[in-house]
Amino acid sequence: MNPKVNSALHIISFVLISLLVLDRVGVFGEKEKKAKPVSQQGEGFNFAYIHSDSLSANYKFIAERAKELAEKEQKLTEKLNIKVKKLETRFAQLQSKADIMTRAELEAAQAEVQSMEMEINQLRMQLAQELDQERIKMQMELYKRVEDVLKDKAAEHGYQTIYSYTQGGQVLYINPDRNITDEVLEVLNAEKSEE
Repeated sequence: MNPKVNSALHIISFVLISLLVLDRVGVFGEKEKKAKPVSQQGEGFNFAYIHSDSLSANYKFIAERAKELAEKEQKLTEKLNIKVKKLETRFAQLQSKADIMTRAELEAAQAEVQSMEMEINQLRMQLAQELDQERIKMQMELYKRVEDVLKDKAAEHGYQTIYSYTQGGQVLYINPDRNITDEVLEVLNAEKSEE
């Protein structure tokens, strides 16, 4: 085949393919198709969000439970401090008598101090575990309460999803009209005052 004819066929093919592509993307005479906002698409995605920071700061249950936990922690710390004080007192007594003790008495005193130290360490671990369990229990109760209210709100308003929004989090912008934090807090705090 003649090279000039071959070159002309390539150019014609390229132009035809280009025209076909341009036609498909709507360059020739069609108005540009814009995506409709979700609210205009009929069965759109209906969502809401809560400010988790505001919820934490203004939900009375959290403040009350945090106060209860702090009081419990203080009582447990006092209990631990009493044991530590007893150990220190006993250790000072044994140390003051160390010069006149026999080897067997020194070994017995050392065993007594070690036993008391072990008891204190066990108590410290037990108290930390108790506090952790209380915190977990509080978090579970908090989650359940909030989840129940959010489920009711979702059913009432047809929300498919309710997000937890925190400034500086993964979501950079969210429509403030979708904020239901105050509504949720109103229900949560009303439930708390009814108890």
